[in-house]
Amino acid sequence: MQDLSTVLTSLTIAAGLALGVERTLEMLKNIMESETGFLRRSEYKDAVDRTKEAINKAKTGIDKDASDTAVPLSADRTGPTDPTPAAGVSPIQKIDTDLSPADSEGEERFPAPQIPVIPATPKPPFAATKTLFLQLAAAGLGMILAHIFNIKLLSVFLKGYGFPITDPFSALDILFTGLVIGGGSQPIHLLIRFLTERKVLVKTEDAAETQLPIAKTVATAELVETAKGVLETVWKDIDYRGGVHPERLENAHRRIDEPNLIVYHHTAMATSKPFQDIVDEFLVTKKWLTGYHCVIMPDGAIRPFCRWDRYGNHAKGKNARSLGLAIHGNFHTEPTDKYSNADGRYGNQSPTDAQLHAGARVAALWAYLYDDIALDFNASILPHREAIPRHTVCPGSNFPIDDFQRLIRYYYEAWAEPKVAQEGIAAFKKLPKIYAT
Repeated sequence: MQDLSTVLTSLTIAAGLALGVERTLEMLKNIMESETGFLRRSEYKDAVDRTKEAINKAKTGIDKDASDTAVPLSADRTGPTDPTPAAGVSPIQKIDTDLSPADSEGEERFPAPQIPVIPATPKPPFAATKTLFLQLAAAGLGMILAHIFNIKLLSVFLKGYGFPITDPFSALDILFTGLVIGGGSQPIHLLIRFLTERKVLVKTEDAAETQLPIAKTVATAELVETAKGVLETVWKDIDYRGGVHPERLENAHRRIDEPNLIVYHHTAMATSKPFQDIVDEFLVTKKWLTGYHCVIMPDGAIRPFCRWDRYGNHAKGKNARSLGLAIHGNFHTEPTDKYSNADGRYGNQSPTDAQLHAGARVAALWAYLYDDIALDFNASILPHREAIPRHTVCPGSNFPIDDFQRLIRYYYEAWAEPKVAQEGIAAFKKLPKIYAT
């Protein structure tokens, strides 16, 4: 992957262009709406008038039904408070008359409920066409800006892997970048936020630096973009002085011949543990003289451990002529396996980009230092589980083996011609504690 600062610069420019596209489309939309506004206002007025008319009709119908259900009093009926009985009417008959059905609880009659129907507001004309036009305008404007400013996001992400950037791909890259810019600034801001806020939790390693004479190391190479946009590889030395306690191996672990194999591992430990804990695992807990030849920490720091002119303790049956390279962390995520990191209890579930690049640089350097180590990923540079089949799952089910191999090849080939790289390798070959003979 490309250097983070280069990626962030490209994304920031793309976000600015996307914001400009958003403002342009907003202005265009306002212009389109102002041109058709008189039509929409008349449509809304008609809808309001129809609604008022429907409500008035509903009210008129309700009043009419209520008047039809009224029950008038009989004109010849004698009221219950009339004290004078009619001639020829006995008191019993008078009581029957007072309790006639007209004075009892009669059947209630209510008009049927009236629910006014309000017509729906008609949809503005050509609404779908306007939406499609605005979307196409955003994509087209994004592609034009990507071409003018020469922003190619796919190339930015893939150059670090040595992906060939051909003319057809360049056109496709402009198309993709234009769609990203036309899609708005919010997705780009989310990606920038993700890249800048991603952190690796690493405890301080003051104890390791004060107790052991461990050489601080830096990456062996870094990618620098020239004014012409050509990637060059600039060599940087590793501060190698024999690793941890090199004097203890002066008369032990001697090689019978130079190494012909690189075996890479994961430490299977929590990424938060410092380098000192890795050293203690071998020297204190297991009581061995040494361990891996190099350990790559989550921040990309290269920590030499075992002397390179001595064999280490990392691959049973293969130690005599091998170099052990360990990426710090537990990258095995099969939930049914013991000590698996499926739930993230050991920290990072895959190596960081810094670890992959630093580890690839070390492997490429070893391939230049030792003639018997070929750039062969089937025989000379192997993960632990392939070096010793059916013995281990190391470096874990989630270790990106293909990506790691591509990075090793990239650095090996990048150092083949530059004078500064070849001079650096030649100087490294003259250092002590490199060769057994």
